[in-house]
This record gives sequence, structure tokens and C-alpha cells, in this order.
Amino acid sequence: TAVNIPLMRIFQSFRSTKRYASKVLKEGRMTHFTKGDAKRKCLWWRLTTKSLCFYKSKDSTPALAEISVREILSVEPANGAATAAQPSQQSSSNWTPHCFTIRTTTELMYCGENGGGGASVGPSETASWCEAIRNAIMPVKESQATTTATTVETEVKKADDEAKTPDRKS
Repeated sequence: TAVNIPLMRIFQSFRSTKRYASKVLKEGRMTHFTKGDAKRKCLWWRLTTKSLCFYKSKDSTPALAEISVREILSVEPANGAATAAQPSQQSSSNWTPHCFTIRTTTELMYCGENGGGGASVGPSETASWCEAIRNAIMPVKESQATTTATTVETEVKKADDEAKTPDRKS
């Protein structure tokens, strides 16, 4: 058994990589930097119902980083950021190099590029990312949950009634 111990340690050291299916809400290229690392990184982002993942490219695996949607505390547009409606009306006094901010439990991310370079994403795409992430972190409204539950109950009752009713063939 002493021969098998190193093999067992290797097997036990592997992290579980099984991913449970979650719906992809949005994906695309986005630029970001953090408070600790001012270098701008242009990565492929994939927002699902469970997490925001960052990849080198669309087809690369594994993810370079992953932020659980539960860890995201807020998503706020930056003051002075260009908007889709008014991309050229930026005030120089409150200009920011980013378009929106993601605040998590552990860090602050500055996303998008104002005034951009070759790899930047336009203001309308950046605004759509901001809105998509906001929607992902919002809890389900009670009225939506109630409506869904009522619809499911109605469908179950119809299926039960159809199953109880004998087929009448004429």
C-alpha cells in the first residue's frame, strides 16, 4: 500500500471541477482593472445565473477568475462616464477612465474604458453589461415568484385532471 500513497494524494488534491448547468445571460469582451492592479485587462466575460467568469478568449478553458453572483454587492455607473445616448458630452472635471464599478465582498473592479483604445468596448455595450450584471444580482421579485408558482400549480392541476378523465372514443 505504500506504493499507492502518492497516487492517492494526487487524486485527493484535485479540486472538483464539475460545473452545474446555469443559464448564460451575457457574454463578450470587456476591459477591466482593479484597485490593486491598474493594468487594464481585456478578457472574455461570461455572465451566468450563478457567476461572472473571465477567460482569455471565447473558447479558452479554464476560467482565469470567477466571481459568484452572491459576492457582488453593487454595480454602479461611474460619474463622468460616457453613456450610449451622450458619448461625447463628458465633463473634464468628473471624467473617469472606466464606465462602471463592480463592488464585491473582497475587491473593487473598474469596468469598461472611457475614451478607449483599440480593445475598448463601446458605451452602449458597456451600459448593457452594467444592466445585465445588475439584473443578475437582483433578487427575484415576490410577484414574479408568486405568478410562476401559480402558473405551475395550474398546469399540474390540468395534467392531473386530464390523467383522471378516461379517454372517450366514439
